[in-house]
Amino acid sequence: MLSEYKLKLDEKQAEKIKRLTVYENFRRELIKGEELIEEEDIIYAAVNFYLNSIETFYKINTLDDKKESKTFLKLKFKDLLKESKTKIQQKDIAKFIGVDTGHISQVLNNKTFPSLDVFLKLWVFFGSPPLDKVIELKNN
Repeated sequence: MLSEYKLKLDEKQAEKIKRLTVYENFRRELIKGEELIEEEDIIYAAVNFYLNSIETFYKINTLDDKKESKTFLKLKFKDLLKESKTKIQQKDIAKFIGVDTGHISQVLNNKTFPSLDVFLKLWVFFGSPPLDKVIELKNN
């Protein structure tokens, strides 16, 4: 069941939503042939993205409070690689971002945590997905 909310947006925000809707429908119609969307769909997606981001950041920010529970971060880049429709190999990723293939293997298998530089390069390589698609909190 969906709840309805009445929103008041200033003209700039409303114009951005209209432009984004036009752009997305253009992309869907010409490139993918997908069903067209409405402005409400953009607002719904933005709210979902924001709420999921808050939840992810809250979990990460409270990680220090859970030291005794053996909670740790797991990167989900390997899952993104498996979900990818292309047949990209680890060696291709390593070459593209300028890192040793062995290091990429260790990062993708969560054997080692990457530097911020490598993390950001991987994140951009995979299309800058929402952080909840990249980072997961795991209990040991």
